[in-house]
Amino acid sequence: MGYYFTTLLFAKHMDGQQFWGISEIKRGEFVAKNRPSNYSQLNKVEQSRIDSGIVNPLLDSFFTVSIDNDKKHGQFIDNATNQEKKISEIFDSFINEKMKKIVSIFSKLESFTKKPSNIYEFAKTPGFILGNKVTRDISESLGHIWEDVASLSPYALSPDDDFLFKIAGIDLIAKHISTGKIEYIQIKTKENTLTGSQKDRSINELLVHEHPVFATALKTHSSWTFSTHEQIVRVAGSGFWERIGINYEFVMKHSIRAIEQLHEEWLKLNKAQ
Repeated sequence: MGYYFTTLLFAKHMDGQQFWGISEIKRGEFVAKNRPSNYSQLNKVEQSRIDSGIVNPLLDSFFTVSIDNDKKHGQFIDNATNQEKKISEIFDSFINEKMKKIVSIFSKLESFTKKPSNIYEFAKTPGFILGNKVTRDISESLGHIWEDVASLSPYALSPDDDFLFKIAGIDLIAKHISTGKIEYIQIKTKENTLTGSQKDRSINELLVHEHPVFATALKTHSSWTFSTHEQIVRVAGSGFWERIGINYEFVMKHSIRAIEQLHEEWLKLNKAQ
């Protein structure tokens, strides 16, 4: 009963247009006020069910306002030049941040071998140690970059950033540009990111929602570790980006540029070792 009560109470006091117009903090506070009293005692999947139930009645009009505002001002969807510029800026920030991180990793080489945590450090092989540290750090950070780029679209939002609370296993909520369906999306970098146990958890997290999507930012030649599921849409590369109105070629272009520039920094520091 608590689930339906919170949904009705929320709809009674707020509509999607109002929800779009208030701050991220106010959105998070409003959802928190409409949760049942036993919310903290529930597992994360049940908490997600409640939170999505609260916001679902508002999302269609929330996105309508967001999309209309974008089209009115020609900010992103219908402005290819500006779309690429905004995507480029996100990757510029990523490059600057990771350049500093690479320098920091190189400066700590001696400490890695003093307290080894993997076979490369036990073997005292600088190239492998630094390569492992740098590529792992970049790979982990890319997960956030895909969310940041997707959130540029008026057809997508990040619960973490736009509502200031997490929905278990959900990185993005989006309105499909063609069908108008509200989709709950988990996004990974490529098709073979998940392990077996992670796959089962992802399925359970996604099935809470009416239109779940498992997406990868890049379409590669890797085999899927997330098997096909009759209730979950599985998309890769352009199949994901195009459903929120983002040009996949722009994403690829600036992803590659970022890695190339970071590789140049790596080569320069490695030569100086």
